[in-house]
Amino acid sequence: MTDAEPRTESETPRSGVGGRPTWLRFAGIAGIIHVVLFVGLGAAIASQAPLLDDSPAEIREWFADNGTAVSLFTWLGPAVGILLLIYAVGLRHLLASTDVDRAADGLWSRLSWTGVVVQFAASLVGLGIWGVLAQESVIEEIADGTLLAFSAFDSIVFFVCMAWASTLFLGAAAVVIFRSTVLPTWTGVLAAVAALATPVGGLWIVTDGDPAGPIAGISFVGGLATMVFVLATSVIMLRQRATSTT
Repeated sequence: MTDAEPRTESETPRSGVGGRPTWLRFAGIAGIIHVVLFVGLGAAIASQAPLLDDSPAEIREWFADNGTAVSLFTWLGPAVGILLLIYAVGLRHLLASTDVDRAADGLWSRLSWTGVVVQFAASLVGLGIWGVLAQESVIEEIADGTLLAFSAFDSIVFFVCMAWASTLFLGAAAVVIFRSTVLPTWTGVLAAVAALATPVGGLWIVTDGDPAGPIAGISFVGGLATMVFVLATSVIMLRQRATSTT
């Protein structure tokens, strides 16, 4: 075979990056650290956050009592998102290495990458709101109506708008995984479950209006599947490189 002839998927290294083992390992490590930090910060801070059905007094009191922790969360949050971006570059290379993605002129890998970028951008908006409300001078002086609006906007950004970005990220990946051998099929199942459950959970905005209700609870399934998918594929990236370089 000459250099000009395209390689079939079976002839392409499963890692999809050939001569870039260090980069793919870096992406895998970034994905693992992202999951650890995301779960840790979520359990420590985000799970206790006020919701739409809380009164202005309750929201004000929570931010006043947790201002330092929320500010730290706001500061670390973008770094956690950057780790996901680094992971997503590795995933994009894996997806782009397949005949499925080549046949679509790179559509699926680009869509998956775009979903992560949009998700990151939306998270910055939500984190910015938290950072503002964590400032003592703001939380003491802000009007009740404005405080409720900020709280509602933050809930909708995180639990509704970001859901569709996650669907783009995971749904496009699932298509390639199911139609190729680049990753185990069970990882595609995880991606598909997350891609479907996350936006369905966001329907709370048009049903009961409760981000802590049963409809919103479906988002937890999507979030859990997402974290397991990122963790599993990150480990696979590391193991593939270790195998291919021995």
